[in-house]
Amino acid sequence: MSSKAQLKSLIVVIITSMFFHVEIAFSQSSDDQSFETNIDFTAEEKLWIKEHPTLKATNEFDWAPIDFVQFDKPAGFSIDYLNLVTKKIGLNIEYINDYTWNELVEMARNKEVDIIHSISRNSERDSFLNYTSPYLDMPIVFFGKENAEPINNKEDLIGRTIGIVTGTAQGQYYKKTYPELNFIEYSSSINALFALSSDQIDVFPGHVPVANYIMSKNLIFDINIIGQLPSNDIGTVDKVYLATHIDNPILINILEKGMQAVSAQEYLAISRKWQTEFNTDDEFKLTEEELNWLSEHKVIKVVAAPTTPPIEILSDRLPPNGSLLRRP
Repeated sequence: MSSKAQLKSLIVVIITSMFFHVEIAFSQSSDDQSFETNIDFTAEEKLWIKEHPTLKATNEFDWAPIDFVQFDKPAGFSIDYLNLVTKKIGLNIEYINDYTWNELVEMARNKEVDIIHSISRNSERDSFLNYTSPYLDMPIVFFGKENAEPINNKEDLIGRTIGIVTGTAQGQYYKKTYPELNFIEYSSSINALFALSSDQIDVFPGHVPVANYIMSKNLIFDINIIGQLPSNDIGTVDKVYLATHIDNPILINILEKGMQAVSAQEYLAISRKWQTEFNTDDEFKLTEEELNWLSEHKVIKVVAAPTTPPIEILSDRLPPNGSLLRRP
């Protein structure tokens, strides 16, 4: 088996659980403040919830499809998941954004927010945060140009320029674990991926759903997955948690119970929703009216400009019947 074939068989992407510069807080209301799911809270936990009906949570604006802002509102897998967990508990969430990721982490350190989500663990964060069990496992893979040599082990990284995102657990892990390698830091995953596409770096270690989302939305076509280190080589930075300040252990216990109340069906619904956000291969169904319209319009005329590749390209090689767009 070739190295590329081995690589494809190795990398199995599992998403089981996937910009607006104004400071604004968004609220998620709970219709029923009672413990409708019969969660077994202690008397102390019930009192704490009653005394803290609304909690502040982070909202990053550029980590789609996990945690971002869409149409002026918090969006993403983690937002939907946290909303569901806190609804089970009977709490309201006020989302705070207009801050960088590093600033949000500092707000969690300084107790300016109650919950930080979409966060990975490292030793520095462990000094001031408590974590729930992980709610999302996102393998970290290496992205490179289409014809780049595959990365099968850490020795394959030697001699390559590696892009990392400042302040992320993943970036901090690679710098600490492989200080001899050549790193260039970027402020965001999108900047790192553009740098990779323009040959400013050779490798970008990143989460598959985030990178796929960015590439699909920004027409980046020349980047592939070229490798993945074994999970035991990357610690816990491929897992995503809810976290609270270490001085508030009761809240972490409450959140954990809320997570346990989320059913497999509810979790799968959120997962499917955010997979389809960047996956265009899913089947779709047309209505009877749409099928009838297509049967009456077998030829559709489309304009195309000759000077805007790769958005529009004219070719002298047309389908056999000469039409540009045909219904199968």
